[in-house]
Amino acid sequence: MSKDKDIPDNLRARPFDDLMDMIEKKWSGLADKHEGEQEEPQISDEELFRDAMSRVREIKEFRDIPVGGSKTGPAFIPRKTDEKDDEILDEITSGKRSIDISATQEFVRWVNPDDRHFDITELHRGSYSVQDYIDLHGYTANEAEEEIEEYLKDAIRRGLSCIKIIHGRGLRSANGPVIKERLVNLLQGKFRKKIRAFVSARQCDGGLGAVYVVLKQK
Repeated sequence: MSKDKDIPDNLRARPFDDLMDMIEKKWSGLADKHEGEQEEPQISDEELFRDAMSRVREIKEFRDIPVGGSKTGPAFIPRKTDEKDDEILDEITSGKRSIDISATQEFVRWVNPDDRHFDITELHRGSYSVQDYIDLHGYTANEAEEEIEEYLKDAIRRGLSCIKIIHGRGLRSANGPVIKERLVNLLQGKFRKKIRAFVSARQCDGGLGAVYVVLKQK
């Protein structure tokens, strides 16, 4: 079935259907003229356009269609928040409620494949006693890397089993947590055979700015 049959007669306006026929008739008389002879068209393009537009009629039904959007309405409808969510946010900002840092992107954890049954959750909870720590605040990335290497060698030599390394979060650095990245690379790379596991510390021990490291005993 033709789609035109579904359109009401009062909406079926085709003022340009005969336009091509009119143009062809206008130039048909010029085809038999002598070669090189030119003749000005009797009907100009403007006259053709006016003649075609003379049959255009207004569709009254379109008067009720609004043009453009509302300028006074809101740009968006704000989502209604639960009062309980507001209370939780207030508790977090006031320090009354702790954040589950293990659900954040900054959280790090690693277990040596040779010790895959190690309970990393207990380490993060603080079940292991921290015997020593190093704070890398104030060091450049290269200085921090050197300090980490020397500290790990010393801790292994001393037979320590659990240490804490405070690397910071790199929030003021334009390049992000560079020291943290180098620390993780050293623990998983050069010192891999000497490390059982490491994980981001609890909030009270530095949170996302520090890690607990469990060393292998000799």
